[in-house]
Amino acid sequence: MSGGTLRRTLEQLLRLVAPGGPLPVAVEPTDWPAIDLLARQSHVMAALWLRLRDDPLLATVPPALAEDLRLGYGEQVRRNRLMKAQILMVARLLNRAGQAPLLLKGGAYLFDPPLGNAARRYLHDLDFLGADSGVCQQALLEAGFLDAGKIARPREEASYHHWPALRDPESGLEVEVHKRPFITADRAMTRLFLAEAVPLEMEGARLLLPSRACRIVANVIHSQVSDRGFGAAWFNPRYLLEFAETAVAWPAGDWQAAAEALRGNRICFGSFLHLADKLMDVRPPLPHRAGPLQRLQLARIRRHMDYAPRRGLFGQALGKIGLLKDRARRRYGRWIGWQSVPRRRLALAPAAGRSEG
Repeated sequence: MSGGTLRRTLEQLLRLVAPGGPLPVAVEPTDWPAIDLLARQSHVMAALWLRLRDDPLLATVPPALAEDLRLGYGEQVRRNRLMKAQILMVARLLNRAGQAPLLLKGGAYLFDPPLGNAARRYLHDLDFLGADSGVCQQALLEAGFLDAGKIARPREEASYHHWPALRDPESGLEVEVHKRPFITADRAMTRLFLAEAVPLEMEGARLLLPSRACRIVANVIHSQVSDRGFGAAWFNPRYLLEFAETAVAWPAGDWQAAAEALRGNRICFGSFLHLADKLMDVRPPLPHRAGPLQRLQLARIRRHMDYAPRRGLFGQALGKIGLLKDRARRRYGRWIGWQSVPRRRLALAPAAGRSEG
């Protein structure tokens, strides 16, 4: 697949999997094998099948490829059901140690899918935040979980955002116990996630879900800051897809709360809003008008035909500046009143957490 074809294929795929509204005729693809390959590589194959299965466009898909999509979707349904049962098992183990896991990323999606279908989201492990993460890690080790051999940065383990990954020897489930919601989160952001957590009880297990505002926050920061997407003029399609799904599914109150919590990352937030608008024709219920920086970012992405992260000096500098800023805020912010979440937003956190069902 040539570079130019890849970027065109990406934009076609994003239009195909975009939630809501009829499929525009203008994006009717001609290279279905390329669409299928990119969908699988980006882990949005399930969303592609759900769009095509009842659409007249399915008649243009090669029958063998359509059957592979159908079978792949069925496998993801089965896999996510098994993952859900395994997550509940982990939760019961932690409950006996006096802890309730706050599910992050795909785990939260599995128990509260924006569009009602948990099989749309691919997940390969369980990430959760613990109110006392050390107790959670020790409880899993005592229950027989093993070190997965994925210690990312041994020298920085004490300050890293999660403990060494663990693996259940029976099911193969990999688990990361988080000390902070994501790598750039400071104390204020961690406090927000815990304060707004929504309790959930299921099959004898007690779990917590992040508020929907916090899930929007985590998606934006993980994609644009932690993965250095903004600096590299790049994004993971599955994160933009999840952003678009929440844009059409969740009400204005969730988005307003997320925007308030993202004030320290408003440029990256604005960039994701602009990408969802221009590439997927999706807009959340939030007043927004793209500025020069957002338009420049989309132009940086479209300027290159290969759709690959830009590793030049400018992109690396942008990403490094963002990470250094967040590192400084984590280390010194609490002493000088510099934190990622405004104080007035934290003051509302407990009430916001109780209001969401």
